[in-house]
Amino acid sequence: MSEELLRGLTLVTALGAGLTAGVLFAFSTFVMRALDTLPPARAIDAMNAINRFAPNAWFMTAVFSAALGSLVLIVGSLLGDGGRDATLRIVGSALFLVSVAITVACNVPRNDALARVGSASAGADRTWAAFSHDWTLWNHVRTLGAFAGTVALTLAYR
Repeated sequence: MSEELLRGLTLVTALGAGLTAGVLFAFSTFVMRALDTLPPARAIDAMNAINRFAPNAWFMTAVFSAALGSLVLIVGSLLGDGGRDATLRIVGSALFLVSVAITVACNVPRNDALARVGSASAGADRTWAAFSHDWTLWNHVRTLGAFAGTVALTLAYR
């Protein structure tokens, strides 16, 4: 893969990773805190509504194009001559892919479980408190991964 192609793909991947990191950052810094101020049943309803609309074409395109770009950058950087920024491309791509993996393994299953419980269930208070704590913790981790990946990819592009 040519250095010019790697450079262009690095830019596109960094932009997708950055958009993703921004959305995740919003949840870590104010969305979850705002939901925590609501009565638990309303917080559950609000989060379930968010989760119904989050997997839309715009957001999924940003996430999955950056994930695909990350995979191609890793392979291209490993198979190429190394180039001056191969290490940064590999590290940035890997960090972003870890963020995606956390989403799939930690956050989405919690979202699915919350949707099955619903707000009218007995124990909504405990359900929301456990969900919010664990989901937010993993969101912080995936936010850091996506952000650090964006930084490394941006440095590789410079």
